Amino acid sequence: MAGGYLGVGVGITYSANESVDETPVLIDYDLGFRAAQVTAGYAFDNGWRLELEGAYRTNDLEILEFDDARGIVNNDNNDTTDVSSLMLNALYEFRWAVLRPYVGVGVGFAKVSYAINDAFADMLVLDDSGTSFAYQGIIGVGAPLGRRFRLDLDYRYWRNAKLNLVGEMGESFETDHPIHQASLSLRYAFKARERIQRGPAHSHARWYTELRLGAVAAEDSDIEDGLRDTNFDAFDLGGALALAVGYASEGATGRGWRAELELYRWENDSDVVDFGSVRGEARSSGQAETVNLGVNLIYDFAGGAVLQPYAGIGVGYTWIDYDITLREGGTSSLYVDDSDSTVSVQALLGVSARVSERLTASFNYRYWWAPSVTLESPPTALQSEWDTEHSAHLLLLGLRYRLGR
Repeated sequence: MAGGYLGVGVGITYSANESVDETPVLIDYDLGFRAAQVTAGYAFDNGWRLELEGAYRTNDLEILEFDDARGIVNNDNNDTTDVSSLMLNALYEFRWAVLRPYVGVGVGFAKVSYAINDAFADMLVLDDSGTSFAYQGIIGVGAPLGRRFRLDLDYRYWRNAKLNLVGEMGESFETDHPIHQASLSLRYAFKARERIQRGPAHSHARWYTELRLGAVAAEDSDIEDGLRDTNFDAFDLGGALALAVGYASEGATGRGWRAELELYRWENDSDVVDFGSVRGEARSSGQAETVNLGVNLIYDFAGGAVLQPYAGIGVGYTWIDYDITLREGGTSSLYVDDSDSTVSVQALLGVSARVSERLTASFNYRYWWAPSVTLESPPTALQSEWDTEHSAHLLLLGLRYRLGR
């Protein structure tokens, strides 16, 4: 139904390593959990939507690296890159079923602000901002929560044109700032839409299998190696693949518990090892690979609705393999090449929607933690074994298939 709407949303952002043109500078970012947007738009009867979007995104800096004698600048924990943008988006919604996929593009302007300090030298490296043209691509899916509300889940690739910035020493920084963002938004329509079509009927007890794909961001983790403040300081965003087999036992309303056995694997490339005040930060290569076999206990809320939220916990047995090499001063040296098996736990929140009688689409966030990992150290280390932990944030999309009749 045609009509105006308002929307609000939050998101998680990831900025890839950012190079600075004609300089030896590379900027590395942490995962960002501070992204928000508001929209005002109009939906046409033919599936098109036009909307004005105001957004704010921020990412903490992990490191600032110079490919010369200066090496890695140990930035302050409060260093950030902040982006404020105003965009005009055109989106097309495919009105195939209750779940409605959509694609879109947007253009506009953005103000990007950088604040970078050298913590060791106690000096400001860059404190400047600029305004430039910006654009984005959008792909997502929406589902109704009532006759006026709709929940949207989408991925956005956002980028601004080149900025010319000036450092505190007068040097020129020319760069852009690409962002990958996963967003969850709520839309309110001024006109009530058609009545909600409920999902297909289903049996109250069923076996199922589910395939899940997604992204994983590993957290920094301290290393107890006999030195002070050593940690795995930066991992790149990685991909995750999971397969689950479970059994759902539901009450008359569709609410109920699910138990499942889940196997999943992911890996994250290593970027930086931080040796604290002993020797500072060092570039690294290699990866941490994780394979987890676990049992999840999940509760589905609001059974029978188009969208069905759920929450759960899990415990598993995990194999973690670290293969990380340090790259300093033009040379490479093996830092760790070992694996360990340990117990892990996780908590998850998600939402699912029935696509057909047997198929259900799902999306979930989970926090996963292996509290105790022991690794054999190289011969040059002060201790023969290192103790660390491994934790990660995961965003997974799934397709669940109900088995049996």
